[in-house]
Amino acid sequence: MSRVEERLAELGITVPDVVPPVAAYQPAVVVGDVVYVSGQLPLVNGELPATGKVGAEVTAEEAYELARQCGINIIAALKHAVGDLDRVTRIAKLGGFVASTPDFTGQPGVINGASELLGHAFGDAGQHARSAVAAPCCRWTPRWKWTPSHMSHRGTPEFTPVIIGTDLNAYHMASAFYSGFGVRPRVIGKVNLGFTGYSSLIASTTLVDRLDDSEVFLPALLEFAAAHQDEGPLLLVGTSDHYVRLIIEHAEALRAHYRFNYPSLELLDTLQWKELFYPFAQKHGLPIPETHFHQVGQPLTTEISDYPVIVKPSDPVQYNRHKFDGQEKVYRVYSHEDLAAKVAMIEASGYRAPIIIQDFIPGGDTSLYESDLYMHTSGRAEFVNLAQVVLQEHEPTAIGNFASVISRYDRDTMTLMKDFLEEIGYTGLANFDLKWDSRDGTFKILEVNIRQGRSSDHATAQGHNLVSYLVEDLIRGRRPSECVFVEERRSTPSFPQHPHHLRRQPRGPRRCGSDVPAEEGLQADDRQGRAEPQTSRLGCRPGLPLPEEVRRSHVGQGPVEERCPVSPGSPVRTAPQPSGRAVTLRPISSEKHLRFLAAHPAASFMQNPSGRW
Repeated sequence: MSRVEERLAELGITVPDVVPPVAAYQPAVVVGDVVYVSGQLPLVNGELPATGKVGAEVTAEEAYELARQCGINIIAALKHAVGDLDRVTRIAKLGGFVASTPDFTGQPGVINGASELLGHAFGDAGQHARSAVAAPCCRWTPRWKWTPSHMSHRGTPEFTPVIIGTDLNAYHMASAFYSGFGVRPRVIGKVNLGFTGYSSLIASTTLVDRLDDSEVFLPALLEFAAAHQDEGPLLLVGTSDHYVRLIIEHAEALRAHYRFNYPSLELLDTLQWKELFYPFAQKHGLPIPETHFHQVGQPLTTEISDYPVIVKPSDPVQYNRHKFDGQEKVYRVYSHEDLAAKVAMIEASGYRAPIIIQDFIPGGDTSLYESDLYMHTSGRAEFVNLAQVVLQEHEPTAIGNFASVISRYDRDTMTLMKDFLEEIGYTGLANFDLKWDSRDGTFKILEVNIRQGRSSDHATAQGHNLVSYLVEDLIRGRRPSECVFVEERRSTPSFPQHPHHLRRQPRGPRRCGSDVPAEEGLQADDRQGRAEPQTSRLGCRPGLPLPEEVRRSHVGQGPVEERCPVSPGSPVRTAPQPSGRAVTLRPISSEKHLRFLAAHPAASFMQNPSGRW
């Protein structure tokens, strides 16, 4: 619980759910580091306690309490926008409009109900400038009763989300639907994984044996649609590459029963099959690592100029269906003999698609980046962000799954990805994997995923709920808006973080400083293999000028480098990290991870009040 909520609790106040908009606006909008909150009525559980004008039907004392309720609803909108109310550093201005009779002059005293509440809740940060205006309008009588934002005023659902998959990605999408629209999605999957199986965010889980089989997938979804046809439009979201492929392959049959936004099958093949993607990306000006393809069954004749290199399958879906001992997502090899052995091992499994042999880009976890984008059904980009990896999974079969990320901003790189997707006619959610190449000071594109990333929950932490773009586009038919390049900087763990009323202990989301060093000597697995020990600076590119905010943070602490270190082993000064605490609901078994977390409690993995991890 935040300090603001603790102060409100002293008054017997619990912050309610945000009041959904009743017209074409948002309860609050974040622009840079400023939150603009829409006007709030004194609604309590969706109803007005009183109506009329102050000085006639409503007394000044009653109006004071109603203004206080408006203040509570303002705080609810703020919390919905920023997550942690302790992030609010100042209430700048409050505007109050009082429906009153012509002879009533006590508007300032009425608005004190909201002002005094904000002052008590936020302390010095709640002291604000203010306007109190008389509104001598007609008596207003509500013509509706408030309903959750995913319900129509007839009491039927505006839409029902249907998530295909039961993994962590499915959990994050369920969380986004619940936090944004108060709706618990329905889930269809093959196995009951704990991410969704133990979550209160899920309305129901339907398990279908062999769901990943094309012959089973379509009948299962058509049967599900028939059973839930009275629940409003069914909004379909896939959470894995294979499920997305099945949706696209059966798009014509599914479109009569579901709403979804994905690119064409031809474009899917071009982006997902790496032997097509890398030449395609290069043609469109995307920077990629030096890449070669080995055709299975042919002699290994690839000429490698320099080792180590990365070996990985061009078709991950087929590769994952051929299990074998020693199987990893990617392999890092140091010689031609090692390369030949890995290729022979993959071929022996029955895998028949091309094998990628790619230049290894040096760097650890913090050299990896990802970006989520939303492309409107018209083909225009509406959202793009960028995040740097703090820590990723280190199991051989889980490399590339990020445990924690921190938001970054690089307008040129974000524009490059946006323009690429617009140029090729892409629609729907997309996720880029990138790696910073310190050798030439550029980002290299590793792949484009035809879905949201597994760490996409950090977009919600930035104040941009990804599923809201789907809902506004596919359910409410909104025309494309101007593309948002997200600058908000947040650190976000990618494992489940339960909504506040479903948690067993409080959590305090927080903004990390601009530098978080990787543990000295930490052997970090990355998407391209096992990296060397290094000390990394987050948000600082090697060889470029040190950010001004970092230099300012070291005033009085001795000399500071003018430029970021080029050498991975170069020591760096680090900005002091804010204190805080958060409960993580996932066991961390790796002793190496525990050492990292103990040394850096600000890197999104923070101690809970008991001192345990």
